Parts: sequence; C-alpha cells; structure tokens
Amino acid sequence: MQAAIDEIRTKIRERDWVPGDPADLVILSGETVTSAVMDRPYDRIVVHHGRVVAENGVLM
Repeated sequence: MQAAIDEIRTKIRERDWVPGDPADLVILSGETVTSAVMDRPYDRIVVHHGRVVAENGVLM
C-alpha cells in the first residue's frame, strides 16, 4: 500500500501544477471503488487547488 501511495505522490509532484491550480481530489486505497468509499481508509491524500492539504488524516 505504501508503495502505491509513494508512486501517486511522485506523479503528483512531477506535474506542472502550481498552488492555486484547480485540482481537487482525494487519493485513497481500496480493492474496489465501493470498498474505498465504504471503508473510508485512513491512509489518504487530499489535494485542494493543486496543493496537498492533508495526508493520513493530518492537515498540512
């Protein structure tokens, strides 16, 4: 799981995003979309306006 999160984090950093760009998303794990939503995993990354604002339940 950590390897997948690290890969996503790397891909996010490789983008030419700058703070303020429209990019609102939540990255979380799950075997299926349903399980990811229903289980509400703790290890997730929240991106708002192109910036990581929370990771693993901790605001940045």
